[in-house]
Amino acid sequence: MSNPQPLFDTLENFSETNHATKNYIQSLTVPLAEKEFNLCSEFLKSYANSADTFTAYRREVERLLHWSWLIAKKPLKELNRNDIRDYLHFVNEPPKPWITTKTVSRFIA
Repeated sequence: MSNPQPLFDTLENFSETNHATKNYIQSLTVPLAEKEFNLCSEFLKSYANSADTFTAYRREVERLLHWSWLIAKKPLKELNRNDIRDYLHFVNEPPKPWITTKTVSRFIA
């Protein structure tokens, strides 16, 4: 299992996708990963006027994308009821590499 990498920057720095993020997404073997990333970016941009909502949605969207791509190994549109049940179990008991105990910068400028 791969460890997740940051996908979406903070609201203040959200304007353009980081080069490393583009490379990471293109390296995934999941069909439609780049398209899903772009659609999720557009969704998050629609909350640019609400920083708290943006931050909460960014966290959840990023977590679901990573789970779908790295754990389920399928695009979001192929997830079914059992997958969502597995995802909910996963977020309640994530593996240690997916947990952090400190706040760090998502991207280094």
